[in-house]
Amino acid sequence: MFAAELAIRQRTNLTTIRVTYINDCGAWISERHNYFLIELIATFSSDEETLHLVSKAEAIRDTYDEFSRQNQILQLVDDVLAFVNNTGLRWFIIFDQLNAFHTGGSLSPTADLAWSIVKNLARCRSLQVTVLGSASANNEAFPIEFESWESHSVDLVPYSYEESEFELWCQNSKLKPSDDKIREIRYYTGGIPLELDFFNRTKETLFSEKLKTYKSARLEQLIVSHRKFCSSLMQHDLKNLKDCIGRLALRLSPPDHLCAMDRQLLVIDEDQEAPGKRIVALFPLARSAVISYHSEIIQESLKMVAEIVFEDQRNYPNDVKGRVVERYIITSLEEKRHYNFIGQKPGDFHFQGEIEEIVYFDGDFLPIKSTISNSLCSLIIPTSSRYPGMDFFIWNPVAKEKILLAVQVTAQKSLKDHMKTCKFMWIDWCRFLHIPKDCIHTLWMAPKECIEADLAVNNSLNNYVLAFDALEDLCPIIKKFKRTQKKNISRKKADMAADDSSTDSQDELCISLNESLEFDAVLFSKAPIIFDFDRARWQEFVAELTVTKNSYLKGEVIVSCETSANLFCEIISGKVD
Repeated sequence: MFAAELAIRQRTNLTTIRVTYINDCGAWISERHNYFLIELIATFSSDEETLHLVSKAEAIRDTYDEFSRQNQILQLVDDVLAFVNNTGLRWFIIFDQLNAFHTGGSLSPTADLAWSIVKNLARCRSLQVTVLGSASANNEAFPIEFESWESHSVDLVPYSYEESEFELWCQNSKLKPSDDKIREIRYYTGGIPLELDFFNRTKETLFSEKLKTYKSARLEQLIVSHRKFCSSLMQHDLKNLKDCIGRLALRLSPPDHLCAMDRQLLVIDEDQEAPGKRIVALFPLARSAVISYHSEIIQESLKMVAEIVFEDQRNYPNDVKGRVVERYIITSLEEKRHYNFIGQKPGDFHFQGEIEEIVYFDGDFLPIKSTISNSLCSLIIPTSSRYPGMDFFIWNPVAKEKILLAVQVTAQKSLKDHMKTCKFMWIDWCRFLHIPKDCIHTLWMAPKECIEADLAVNNSLNNYVLAFDALEDLCPIIKKFKRTQKKNISRKKADMAADDSSTDSQDELCISLNESLEFDAVLFSKAPIIFDFDRARWQEFVAELTVTKNSYLKGEVIVSCETSANLFCEIISGKVD
């Protein structure tokens, strides 16, 4: 992908630069002569001074003698090099999928002619001639013939056009950057030059048809690419692959041992909205390709990861569990394309339907108007983890009465309090879909223990509550969900501790955690503290602090559990999230 992007960017300056881009060395090797000659002709066909070279290349294609043809091709390359040096042009020769040259670290016997050409070009490289080779991101081995080449490690997150560059691309493509359709192109392509090039190459003239063709054709190409990757994996790598897929779906960090992630579609990236690294797709179609290809095992992957998180009572706090169950529900809906939500207590309701279209949108406002159909039941998913109010929507315009189901998933706190603080853009969505307010129904999904008895009064018209247990058909592992229980200290002991420490802020405050205590701000704002408890209790305490850490956690800390002292101090100082 990097090589393709480089070729596309360099080709924008045809005044002084020529680019020969061999996008598939495997195809070049199989065709031996024609592939390279066609690319060479395409590179210099616009130069009047090279018309004789183009004619020579076309004549070589008609030569039947193998030995004579090889010598003529090598001579033609020398002639082109001389032309470039004499005219002051810059010539970039880019070879993509270079790993096709070798098998098991040795040069493939069928690559002899191709390798001779590459070697000759590399030998003649200068300030005017640059030779680049790019191997697949999934292949880390190189044949010994390339050991002397200067190597570069390219950031696996692909280059995306900046605002000014994207505006220039829009001008060249005769599109207005302010239009909604520009937002749509940029979202689906990720602003990646290669993807924008794929979009431009579609033959349709109408924008809607052009985008539709790009999405369907490109998705098919990505699935084929991923299928090749999966078929190359050894049996013992498949479990790691499933783990990666589950973590992609649930927006979790990568596994410690990473050996089976398709790096042409997925990357490890810093999450801009939450601390830590995540497995993410390069752009939306890459994610769709992975989810679509693994439709049969996606549930198994989700179960494997979700089960670990749901049952763990120490290492995963409730906010993390809440995010995981949210992604578990959304990905299950993506994969099964059917929903059936039935509630009995408190209040009766039944929402069901077949999902015909999935719409993703970024930002913190509304989707692009043209992406929402008035004739298809759509699952609408905000990609921002900070989207205000709701986690996903189901728009059903084909029901007896049009319905927008706005869904919020929570596992962290009392649902009663959560509903009071949640902000939802009712009016904006009503205007956006041209529907009255009573067509919008909110559905709150939460664990049983978060759903309080007095919520019956809130389970009124268009406002519903659904316990996780009722989602077992959609998400089987959700029945194993267990909230991480907080270890509470009595308020009385906290007040006593504060009173004792107020007389002399330098006195040590000793707290025994042999009984349940509730952590209070005053405990961490006064004197140095000694904690005295066994290793098991220490692990529980660290897990709890990881969630509740705030600015008031400060000061000197003395810990009796020696092996964990450094970790504790890092938590208190803010070095550990």
